[in-house]
Amino acid sequence: MSTPNHITHLIRIDHLCKDWCSKHSRSCAYFSSLLNILTQRKDTSNFLFSSNNANSSKNLSCTNFIPSSSHKNLPFALQPQSLSLLIYKQSHEIEEILTAIHSTLEEFEEIINLMNGILNQSNKLVNPNQVFLSTNTSSSSPESPKNTNSISSTPPTTPTKSSKKKKSKQSPKKSKSTPPKKQIINLFDNFDNPVDIADIPIITSNYYIVRIVEMYEKELCYKKNLIFGGCLKIDHNDEENGINNIKLISERWAVQPYLLFEVEEEIFDRIKIWKRVKEFEAMK
Repeated sequence: MSTPNHITHLIRIDHLCKDWCSKHSRSCAYFSSLLNILTQRKDTSNFLFSSNNANSSKNLSCTNFIPSSSHKNLPFALQPQSLSLLIYKQSHEIEEILTAIHSTLEEFEEIINLMNGILNQSNKLVNPNQVFLSTNTSSSSPESPKNTNSISSTPPTTPTKSSKKKKSKQSPKKSKSTPPKKQIINLFDNFDNPVDIADIPIITSNYYIVRIVEMYEKELCYKKNLIFGGCLKIDHNDEENGINNIKLISERWAVQPYLLFEVEEEIFDRIKIWKRVKEFEAMK
């Protein structure tokens, strides 16, 4: 049995929401590793600064001009050259993590573009029903001149009062036939029949897709403001303040305040129930 188009749209939206979730968890790992490397670089720079100050004080206290051999007594990992190289490597890792966070924003934008494409396809499924209603009304309009011609061709054997009564009787018949109420009802949820509970109408699927796209677009704007709004600053002169800013951004990044996961769970449950019911119907 082939899946209807509006159901496939919901399935694709559900997959894109899961892709967003996986990319978001990976971006949260980027922020945690960024905090770890920043704290490590701060400790390394503080140790290098303290060791340089200690060596300079020793050299000033010496009366002779013989170079001090205190650096040679230190292990290779704690010597100033090794520490400077370690700070360089840590700074390079920080740049790589920042580029990874920016690439994650680009991936989020790709997901939003795919969601908008699905939304356009869903709107096309809803709009043809409105066009179809207009075509029905236009198709019923040519029938009226036919009736008028048939009435005018017949000789006026009956009185005028009876003809007015006939016309008044025919007009309500036309008003009853023009609005296709059955097609409009089929677009909405109808829980009179238990089988209709598992059915997902076109209007309902379009409503879900509109809600999802609106939520994720707002969340993407929120995350862009966190990154490009001036909050993400790493000051090398004041690393403690920079670490606090990164902590604040990582906490706000992980919250995702504009996403209502109840809507996603409802979509997932309805798709799951729909698949089970269709499998049960196929077994009959």
